[in-house]
Amino acid sequence: IADGKLGKLLEIRGRGKGDRRGGGEDLWVLGTHVLNLVHFFGGQPRSCSATMFADGKPVSANDVFEGAEGLGPLAGNELHARYEMEDGVIAYFDSIANDDTKGAGFGLQLIGSEGIINIQCDRDPVAHLIPGNPFQPDEKKPRPWIPITSGGVGKPEPDPEHIARVHNHVVPVLDLIDACEQNRKPVCNHEEGAMTVEMVSAVFASHIEKGRAVKLPLATRNNPLEDW
Repeated sequence: IADGKLGKLLEIRGRGKGDRRGGGEDLWVLGTHVLNLVHFFGGQPRSCSATMFADGKPVSANDVFEGAEGLGPLAGNELHARYEMEDGVIAYFDSIANDDTKGAGFGLQLIGSEGIINIQCDRDPVAHLIPGNPFQPDEKKPRPWIPITSGGVGKPEPDPEHIARVHNHVVPVLDLIDACEQNRKPVCNHEEGAMTVEMVSAVFASHIEKGRAVKLPLATRNNPLEDW
């Protein structure tokens, strides 16, 4: 991306896992991974506008319930969010319960004028490149999904144990230990974690305001569904 090989970054599209937890629960449990990546690639989010549905109808205060896993107030089994990022890119996050994708949508796509980078949070390889203008089909030149490893685009993984260390959370633990020893921030630090929570809460806040764009950081410092 930094080398311009993806062309102009046009938008970021993220999805949850779309299983039975689709909607508010998917946003918290799995969407947080995706929104953290949206923040990483798109910069600080400036605003969020979102709509939430419960069985096809707009979520109302009567639809709020106490979520599992200590998540607090939840609502809805479908949601659609739009974020304006500081770098000028628009990012989207969608989650629909039982969306029939078998979880394959979990992750995000960086859509550029010269290609797409597809990142799937729990797959191996984690990322693929689809080269070419995404809006210009060419039947004579089919576009392969080229794997991206830590060795580069289309190259084999140089360290066979690397993916296992990522999936088993060994990499962030080692980075945290090194950050303590070197007196630096971890690669994913507390400020980014706080912003991820802001981005989730902004979905609820915007829906309560009938989809109006709400500015980030939010003025309300608790879960917006609590006082609805």
